[in-house]
Amino acid sequence: MIKQDVVTSSPATKRSDDFWQPLSQLRGEFDHMLDDFWSRPIGLSLTRRIQSLSGPALEFKDKGKEFELIAEIPGMKAEDVELKVSDGILRLSGEKREAHDEKEEGYIFSERRYGRFERAVELPQGIDHDKIRAKASDGILSVHLPKSAAAIERERKIPINS
Repeated sequence: MIKQDVVTSSPATKRSDDFWQPLSQLRGEFDHMLDDFWSRPIGLSLTRRIQSLSGPALEFKDKGKEFELIAEIPGMKAEDVELKVSDGILRLSGEKREAHDEKEEGYIFSERRYGRFERAVELPQGIDHDKIRAKASDGILSVHLPKSAAAIERERKIPINS
């Protein structure tokens, strides 16, 4: 008589594996969702919203022969703000200082923000870095970023046939 080893899984082991299977799949899906989150439009929108809370609100416009970056800097003077450009990144930083050394009695709440901030904007190709200029007036910083002559020449309108 030949003896055969029969391998069977015990009901307890099988039930245990089955129990964790859906949770394992759920965790995998959740991990995948978080990995993709920051590259999708809603994630990018949330990232921009979070950045805007830590510094001035920005607008970036293409005005044909130049780009224009507008930053809201209410209550700040030009000397409180610093602009730097290197490796295709424009950095805007500064510090908004509190007007009073000690808080007055009677504050119910204050929504005013003080402190340091820094924003970094990746610039498009073809900007003439030597001709960048900026002006601050009435709480608005306007940065003009002229396109280089070569960049303007390379740009052309493409006709669309119907």
